[in-house]
Amino acid sequence: MEPTSRITIDLVLPDDLEALIELYKELVDNELHMEQIKTQFLRLQQNEDYYIIGAKNEAGQLMGTVMGIVCHDLLLNCRSFMVVENVIVSSNYRGLGIGKLLMERIEGIAIERNCYRTELFSSAARQAAHQFYESIGYDRESSIGFVKYL
Repeated sequence: MEPTSRITIDLVLPDDLEALIELYKELVDNELHMEQIKTQFLRLQQNEDYYIIGAKNEAGQLMGTVMGIVCHDLLLNCRSFMVVENVIVSSNYRGLGIGKLLMERIEGIAIERNCYRTELFSSAARQAAHQFYESIGYDRESSIGFVKYL
């Protein structure tokens, strides 16, 4: 068990991409292509509204990740909000508080960016994830999400 005091939470770097893909494999079943992800990652790094955050242990291993996207709005005094995506903690490290640390960091960035809310969507089948999100203050009853795949 890793004490959370030995975990660093910071931006994911290009050198972390292979480990990031391994984490993503725990989240999705479809094939992931390194070159395509690398190209997109570098593009997102140049955009100040995208944040890909990682949790690393003392050995520098990527244990979890989250992505936040600042969305600019015209309502509510033009305040922005943040969409949270791709939340994953390696199955080897779940239950250690890493997910909470990642979410606290991404929410801190949202506050720094003057966002008035964060929002996320989770697959209906991921009941353990839903319990986690509720345990850190997310309300599944406040909104209804709709998805249309194109």
